[in-house]
Amino acid sequence: MPRRPRKSREVPARGGAPARPARPAGTRPGAAGAAPASAAWSAALGKLGLGAPLVALALILGAGLILQFPALDTPFFADDYLFLDQVGRSSLTQVLTAPDPIGNYYRPVGRQLFFWLVARAGGGSARVFHAAALALWLAVLGLLFAVARRVAGPLAALIASGLLALHYAADVPVRWASGCQDLIAVAGALGALWLHLSGRRIVAGLVLLVALLSKEVVALTPLIAVMAARGRDEPLRIAARRAWPLAAAVAAWAAIVWSVTHARGGTPEPPGITPVAAVAALAHLVQVACGIEWYARISAGDLRLAAWLASLALVLLALAASGEPARAAGASAPAAGRGIAAGIVWTLAGAAPIAAVASIWSAYYYLFALCGVAVALGAWLAAGPRKWALATVAVLSWNSARSSSLPAHALVREPWATCSHVNRQYLERGTRIVQRYLRHLRAARPDLPPRSTLFFSGVPGGVAFQTADGPLVRWAYRDTSLRSYYLNSFDLQKTRRGPYFFFEVLNDSLREMADDHMHFHRLALGAILSDRPEAAREMLWAQQDRDSSSAMARYWLAWVSLDLGERDRALEALRAAGFPTAPGQAPETAAARAALARGDTLGAWRTMQRAVSGHMLDPDAHGLLADLTFMNAKDAAGGVIEAYASRLLAPRSAVSWRRWAMVQVRQERPLEGAGSLRRYFDLAGNAAAGDTEAQTIALYLRAKYPVTGAALDRSPAAP
Repeated sequence: MPRRPRKSREVPARGGAPARPARPAGTRPGAAGAAPASAAWSAALGKLGLGAPLVALALILGAGLILQFPALDTPFFADDYLFLDQVGRSSLTQVLTAPDPIGNYYRPVGRQLFFWLVARAGGGSARVFHAAALALWLAVLGLLFAVARRVAGPLAALIASGLLALHYAADVPVRWASGCQDLIAVAGALGALWLHLSGRRIVAGLVLLVALLSKEVVALTPLIAVMAARGRDEPLRIAARRAWPLAAAVAAWAAIVWSVTHARGGTPEPPGITPVAAVAALAHLVQVACGIEWYARISAGDLRLAAWLASLALVLLALAASGEPARAAGASAPAAGRGIAAGIVWTLAGAAPIAAVASIWSAYYYLFALCGVAVALGAWLAAGPRKWALATVAVLSWNSARSSSLPAHALVREPWATCSHVNRQYLERGTRIVQRYLRHLRAARPDLPPRSTLFFSGVPGGVAFQTADGPLVRWAYRDTSLRSYYLNSFDLQKTRRGPYFFFEVLNDSLREMADDHMHFHRLALGAILSDRPEAAREMLWAQQDRDSSSAMARYWLAWVSLDLGERDRALEALRAAGFPTAPGQAPETAAARAALARGDTLGAWRTMQRAVSGHMLDPDAHGLLADLTFMNAKDAAGGVIEAYASRLLAPRSAVSWRRWAMVQVRQERPLEGAGSLRRYFDLAGNAAAGDTEAQTIALYLRAKYPVTGAALDRSPAAP
């Protein structure tokens, strides 16, 4: 008769208390599932059917949808119009073989193919583009879950996808049709990783090639695949050998880009990676991962609390509902270690390409790297108490909500900027202004004659209302014959193709300029102040076409010719206007200064008028006449031209550059004024340090117009 098995006994611990059961290998004290309350809560949710990983994933997808759903109402912006203009006039073959309208990168899938397909499917509707972006975003979250599940287990995968769903890095790609380049690239790279982990490696290589032709930020995906698919104790070279189709895809992409670029007569732009840029890219990776952005003393704006709370609740519910203990959920120590290692490699591989564009960094650049951060965090948190995971998700999502609501963006190209150059605020501000200007344009001109040309001035920076030759205008009027340019690009050739119109932004409103006998003089003066002598010459020629007897146009044209380096033509124009061009100083200057000392400003001005007429090449005479003119009328056009003449005749005179800088700043040309002020500082040397007024103006420009900092810091005389 077989013996009955003996019941196991607990060995009493010292002091008579029963000993605790041995902790399973691979778990930590306090691991998820150990706490009775947590287990009871998870079991209760599981009974409701919320514990299944796919149901929990559906909750996370719902959270991502809630946060990004308002993107459907975002209009097109900036680069969107360039691509819409290109795909709207051509077949798919023509679009794919034509040069890129921006010309900076070769991304035919994320740009031309995507815009061509969606524009035809949705009739050019912005809402359809953003719906496609939302679908891509949900695909990214789902694919991240699928990859992370294979690498680190279901719970780690849910944490990873939950973290990414709540992150603000998705704001720009979902709200900007052109941002779908990032979504397609990241979704393609995730799909390639999943296929590689599933053993379908050839197909994975093809999918990665498509992703690379959308955006090159995923170029180091083969390294991630090696770490993610590497078996326990497997030699690295074996895992690397299996990833050869992904490496072949990268090689094929590089060959395609090189051949297309050279076939079109271009030269690939060097990446320009510096040690400073590399360090900055890694520093911003940590900043973005933590969701901490700021700008000067500006803090977060109005938080979108309802959407954030609803989405956070769904993610926390999904994580709490996946109620199996950590070990049962697949978060054993080996799985956690593999997930953390793969996530770290993924993070660094996704962030490395950003070093090439660190000076214009934005949070959405790190979307692929954030997938790695999410996997590493998910693997680590899944092996610990559930409350740690819930708290981490809540804190990071709160930081993301604050950064998403930041009412500012970086204004200058700076690798150490503390906030993104392109963020949600940038898009919302830009689209709001563009839509307002479009309403003003349509109100002023409900219809435009075919082959019309529009010229715009005063458009604020960062708005992208005017790009290239007017794709936005063609889209707004649905007329491919229209053209538009900045006013400083004016030339007579553009006006000869049909009717032309001038518009300016004044008091944040777009209005049509009045066309009177002084119209082109005003335009030429603006071009001169903006250091655009080529445009000024074209405008003065246009004035002469209207009135060939205009002495003012001839006089101004002489100085513009001198600015363009055409000294003989300038002297000839002055002589043709009846002015002597013999060198020498005007003797009347002393008498004019004496009259000014007596308080006879008008008499001094009249004296210098005669002096300049007789000594046209005396820079000091022109400068004094400019000063006297400004005493009577601060912004007089005559004073501007005399200051301009003085600067041209004495290009090494610190005083002339100081005067010209002050004129440009008064006439609201801050960037040009900053450059002229820098030239004055260089020429004046130590004396400029004691010029309180000039130093105050420099401080004012830096504070009000941060973009002027580069001009003030850079010496124009330097090569």
